[in-house]
Amino acid sequence: MLFFSHENQPYPPSLSNNGSLRFGSKSDLLACLENLVGSKDQCPPVDARVLDGAAIVQMLAPAPCRTFDDYTEQIFVPYVVSQLSHVSRLDLVWDQYATSSLKAATRAKRGIGIRRKVMSTAELP
Repeated sequence: MLFFSHENQPYPPSLSNNGSLRFGSKSDLLACLENLVGSKDQCPPVDARVLDGAAIVQMLAPAPCRTFDDYTEQIFVPYVVSQLSHVSRLDLVWDQYATSSLKAATRAKRGIGIRRKVMSTAELP
């Protein structure tokens, strides 16, 4: 009984273009996939959203703010509240470095750098 089949051509079509290596990036696939799926102008209705707190902090520019407290009151909290207006439940998650995790091991390999205590009255970097 045969469990595996062999290629019916000398080069896998996913990696080659008539024998030469196929170059490209992931974004090259986007046009092909859009034709299959199509685009939607609106998000489907949902009951809950899960937001990555660290990603939101990186996404929102702290332009007019001077302190962390200003950033929290003027930019971060209003953004989170605006997201809550679309759903009945909103979860905001943050990374946590467990002592036995891979992230903690990577952080330990980087060495000891400058540590700063973040306080609400501290100025933004």
